[in-house]
Amino acid sequence: MVKKHYGIIMIVVLVILVAGIYILKITAGNKPNMSANATVSKLISVDEVAIHPENFKGQIGVSGKVINVDTSNKSFALGCDDACIMVPVRYNGQSPNLGSQVVVYGEIKETEQGKYVLDGQKVEVK
Repeated sequence: MVKKHYGIIMIVVLVILVAGIYILKITAGNKPNMSANATVSKLISVDEVAIHPENFKGQIGVSGKVINVDTSNKSFALGCDDACIMVPVRYNGQSPNLGSQVVVYGEIKETEQGKYVLDGQKVEVK
């Protein structure tokens, strides 16, 4: 009788283990990447990033208006409609036009001076 219960317990443990591994593989496959067709599930407004840039880790999408372009430094700034705040963006691609509404995909990085910059990897014009 004890051996019968032991066998059932082993089968249940094995099923739970296999199900757990399957769930981990599914969730690991849903992480966003920055390929050409990548999408980020949540877009963050430039206001949120400007207030607390240190709170954002990993790949994010930031939406805002291009309020300044510096082609010599391959950078531009995102702001809101009234341009009261801004988030500097480093981007090696072609800079968007001044005044464009964009989404910048990238990562917040802290500079040597203790300031924060969005290291842009992809820019989509809305």
